[in-house]
Amino acid sequence: MDSDISPAGPSNPSRSPSPLPPRHKRRIITTSSDSDSSQPLLLSGGGHPKKRPPSDPSRRRLTRAQARRASSPSLTTDLESIAAEDISVKTEITRLGLGLRDVQGDGNCLFRALADQLWGVQKRHVEVRKLVCDYLETHRDGMEVFVGAFMKDGEGYEGYVERMRQLSGSR
Repeated sequence: MDSDISPAGPSNPSRSPSPLPPRHKRRIITTSSDSDSSQPLLLSGGGHPKKRPPSDPSRRRLTRAQARRASSPSLTTDLESIAAEDISVKTEITRLGLGLRDVQGDGNCLFRALADQLWGVQKRHVEVRKLVCDYLETHRDGMEVFVGAFMKDGEGYEGYVERMRQLSGSR
């Protein structure tokens, strides 16, 4: 199939005026089988991008965080459903013979909770912290992937473990 590519526009009088502004580049592509059709294929491109009209604030795209909040039922629940879930959790805990305990939120809360579960007292949190840090130090291959998210910028694994040890004596 042979194809002719010819420019359209004011320099080609055999074509009717195009609805496109003259600053756009235009090509009309016809093939030998298209020669008897009345409408050639008009391709346009180039020029400047069209300016969009000011957007309606009610039709703006949501940010990812806004979309997450809008689609997350846990963030849009009402107080009644929260209270019902609280009752459900407490009922299940009672059924299992467990209990809820408050833990002091002082930066040692994880270690306090573990000490409470292991020995029944939160005061041994410093001992738990030492045991955890010793374990992290001797099991780097298996643990590094878990603590990577808690490392500060430029801090290596050894630095993270050392920082965790230092916190144990400061509180």
